[in-house]
Amino acid sequence: MPDIVKRSPVSALIMAIGILVGVSFTLSKFVSMAGISALTALFWQVLLASIALLALCLLSKTRVALNTRHIPYYVGAGVFGVSGPALIGFLVLEHVSL
Repeated sequence: MPDIVKRSPVSALIMAIGILVGVSFTLSKFVSMAGISALTALFWQVLLASIALLALCLLSKTRVALNTRHIPYYVGAGVFGVSGPALIGFLVLEHVSL
């Protein structure tokens, strides 16, 4: 874990997560208004987040456990915790007016 995260107060981290989620949905609405499909927006969001996570792991020299015990968790967390809800949000935001 990066030192800045270790030194930060919990309330600041919770607020940062809330801001990132709020910005994500706002940007999703702008993307849908621009006519970009929900799957395309989801692809780019997940790709950029994956690149950022990889960069963080490389900078902090942290190795992610890749074994038969951890892979199912990663897939489940990715589908049900990130990609699924984001895709639903993108699809719903296409039909919500400003």
